[in-house]
Order: sequence, then C-alpha cells, then structure tokens
Amino acid sequence: MDDSNVIQAFKPTELPEQTFVIEKPPVGRPFHCGHGRLSIDPHNRSIECADCGKTLDRFDYLHNNAHVLARAWQDHASVRRELSTMQERITELKKDEKRLKAQISRHKDKIVIADVRGKQTL
Repeated sequence: MDDSNVIQAFKPTELPEQTFVIEKPPVGRPFHCGHGRLSIDPHNRSIECADCGKTLDRFDYLHNNAHVLARAWQDHASVRRELSTMQERITELKKDEKRLKAQISRHKDKIVIADVRGKQTL
C-alpha cells in the first residue's frame, strides 16, 4: 500500500519552524505609508519616501502622478463649468430682483390707503 495518500498528524515535537516573519515598522515611522513627503535625489536618480525610507520605482511614481494630475484637471474643468453656470444664474437672479423691485415701486404708487375707522380716503 502507498503511504503518500495517507494523512498523518505531526507530533508536537515535529512541528516545522515558522516560515514567515512579520516585520514591525521602525519606531516613529508609520506601518502604512502614503508616501506624502518625498526626497528626490537627482544625482542617484532615485525617489525615496522621507517618512518610511522606501525607495520608489520612478516609472510607477510618474504613472501614479499622471493619473492624479489627469483627475485634477478633470475636476478643475468640472468646477469651472459649474462656476460658469452659477454665474449665469446669479446674473439672471439679479435681473429678476431689479425687475421685481421696480414692480413693487410702481405698485406702491398705485395703492390707495383707506382709513377704515373714519371711512376717509387719505
């Protein structure tokens, strides 16, 4: 009979050594870093995070920043369109306000005030 298909339990003394190690972040450095502060070394042509010390791949850094910049330009264009729409609406509202104030002024001149107590027209 072939023993390769038989499952055998390890004896407590035969357990294998742990094969992975979880690195702890250095003291004072974040475990998950967003790489917000970078150090760019033109001599060595390298980009390093000033917070965690990791050296970043130059192409990946440029690629990610290109996406961020493209998104920023799209957001900027969207805000400009919205601003233009709001400015047009404000102009329309100011015209309406001016027109309504003129109507109120005209109607105030036409109002006859009556004294209901003495039944006399003023």
